[in-house]
Amino acid sequence: MLYLFNNCHGYKHSEEYDDPNAFYDLELSGYKANFEFQEGVECVVATPDSHGNVDFVHFTFSYESTHTTNSGKKYRVLFGRKIHSKRLTKIESAKTEPYKPLFDVNGNFKRRSVIQVDEKFLKTIIRKSLKRQGFIIRGNQIRLPADVDKKKLRDLHYEAISHKIEDSKRGLVKHEPLLLQRLASGGEIVPDKISPKLVEVHSGSEDELMFRYASLHWSIPVSSGYGRRLRFLVVDQHTEKLIGLFGLGDPVFSLGHRDQWVGWSKENRIERLHHVVDAYVLGAVPPYSFLLGGKLIALVAISNEVREAFKCKYKGKASVIRQRKQPGEIALITTTSALGRSSLYNRLKFGDRLAFERVGHTQGFGEFHFSNGIYDALMTYAKSKESNITATAGHDLWGTGFRNRKEVVQKTLAKLDLPSNWLNHGVKREIYVAPLANNTCAFLRGDTSNLNYYNQPLNELFDWFRDRWLLPRSERDQRYKEWDPHNWRLWKEGQNNE
Repeated sequence: MLYLFNNCHGYKHSEEYDDPNAFYDLELSGYKANFEFQEGVECVVATPDSHGNVDFVHFTFSYESTHTTNSGKKYRVLFGRKIHSKRLTKIESAKTEPYKPLFDVNGNFKRRSVIQVDEKFLKTIIRKSLKRQGFIIRGNQIRLPADVDKKKLRDLHYEAISHKIEDSKRGLVKHEPLLLQRLASGGEIVPDKISPKLVEVHSGSEDELMFRYASLHWSIPVSSGYGRRLRFLVVDQHTEKLIGLFGLGDPVFSLGHRDQWVGWSKENRIERLHHVVDAYVLGAVPPYSFLLGGKLIALVAISNEVREAFKCKYKGKASVIRQRKQPGEIALITTTSALGRSSLYNRLKFGDRLAFERVGHTQGFGEFHFSNGIYDALMTYAKSKESNITATAGHDLWGTGFRNRKEVVQKTLAKLDLPSNWLNHGVKREIYVAPLANNTCAFLRGDTSNLNYYNQPLNELFDWFRDRWLLPRSERDQRYKEWDPHNWRLWKEGQNNE
């Protein structure tokens, strides 16, 4: 058995712990807590040097102990005897066994800190991970704990969120001080002067960093969206600080309650699904969230301006599979609640009309409970020769890899003789639809060729929100005044280890 350790940040553990035999440290929580090292097992620590090479130092594991840093954080520190070392270029490292699993094809370090690919071990850490997150294993099913409320649902997602934060640290930690400056303090907010501005997010921009950073604070892990994608920040023109954000992407192909609401046949859905987008992330950030800013963001998402921005970006673009040029017209926006019943979308109106309609709930299938570091190990195993797992891309034009994360988890569970039904985590989320026209369903069924859009300009949506929710809430609840942006800090101040 062999363990591979990713030391991409070049930490000098022997100096940190004042012991020449200290070679690595691990956090006490998350997936790293699953690893149990036997005396004598071989461990390899991979560390990049300043010339584009990678040093591989082999150790024989001796023992571990718990150490507390000056900041009060506890780590498992591993000690052992050095056996030998080897230096390779990045490209050589990506091609050389047993080091390959640590790198992508270009020789860049992958995110996972520890890799040990072994079927028995994988089965053990999967079971431990599910139990640690709070799931109850009963045969071929996993069940939610009794009396699940929103706090317990947040707890179930905690490890997946923590892993997402750790995974994002490399690219965001050095930008955190600047990004925190884009958040308002409570003292800056003047409720009757709030004025929202829509800002489209472009790849490689500071706005994109802000979008990614803010999304790490959501109560559930945020995906990156699929296929067509349009992301926005909503900024207060009075303070020039962030109110909230949302992202639109391609919807899932089959969603029973949505399809029933539309009245779709399979053929209709195939032909006209491109007129639907999904709000895969949507919400407000503090202190605006204390003023029901999430409702404002939801209203902004259905505005004329967003609909036109989507059309501007995708009109005339050919679809990947059918190579058919699309008109870029959105007829419907779908979304789901984060944690059970949604206080954001429920009874949200514009005038006398519901802006978002509840049409049902999901069945509780997904893979968020495998997204706490376990997924990296499953993917490494799925791609290994010994697993003999075949990826089935949905179409030749999509490439030859796995279709999605669900396929990786499902096939790996089956190969390990574990129930594929463990993908049913049981967390049911409400499904909402936001029709953008008074004939949305008829249009999506193909009964008519033209959309009669609702007129929903941003300024009118905001005026409605301000009078209906913002100003009354600001008088009743003044918690927003106490907010300090530094409450959002994710990483220790002064860290800069991209």
